[in-house]
Amino acid sequence: MSEWISVEDAMPSHGDTVLTYSYGDVSVAEYHRGNIGWVGLCDGKDVCEADGYRVYLHVSHWMNLPEAPEDERG
Repeated sequence: MSEWISVEDAMPSHGDTVLTYSYGDVSVAEYHRGNIGWVGLCDGKDVCEADGYRVYLHVSHWMNLPEAPEDERG
């Protein structure tokens, strides 16, 4: 599995969906360059937008998502 990457060392590519670490919480978020930053589903912990998404303000680390398991249905 991947290691956590500090945002001070590197950022994911624009539009990548990754795991994020922010104040002890691990979440799935999408990274957008520019003034948007990290965006994920809103759960009331950060700034909630009207469309049900949230903007993460204090992501300190991120890592790539693991590979999905094989479909057991064959």
